[in-house]
Amino acid sequence: MSHITAQYTSDLTDEQWCINEPLLPVKRSGAARPIELDMRAVLDATLYLVRTGYQWDDIPKSYPNHNSMYYHYRKWTKHETWRASNDALRQIVEKEPNQKGFRVLPRRWVVERTFAWFGRYRRLGKNYERNPACSEGVIYIASIHTMLRRLAA
Repeated sequence: MSHITAQYTSDLTDEQWCINEPLLPVKRSGAARPIELDMRAVLDATLYLVRTGYQWDDIPKSYPNHNSMYYHYRKWTKHETWRASNDALRQIVEKEPNQKGFRVLPRRWVVERTFAWFGRYRRLGKNYERNPACSEGVIYIASIHTMLRRLAA
């Protein structure tokens, strides 16, 4: 069931969602209660929050309840889902066939460009998070969103 009635520039396109959906735990396994939230809406709201710098309480009402979204954000942060998703997307975007391990970038501007791209995400402008894992999660979310845009372009 989708809660989204408005479209925001931070929302994923269908192609971006198809790339990222297998990387997220969007279904519960076992005998647990089934998830009724639209996980795409949760991810879109998280991207909106990171992009705009809003607080969880101020997320537009077109997204699901902010407490439910924060619960999934924290769960995915705790289980390092953001890191795993980021690593998987980075392999798709950057890996050369013969590359092994870390490779030094020969051009400094590539690194500076990446920081410029992160500058578009207002949540990274100040450290709002009390927990370092949450701060790390926000950086991963910005990176995931940037790579999804590159993959779907």
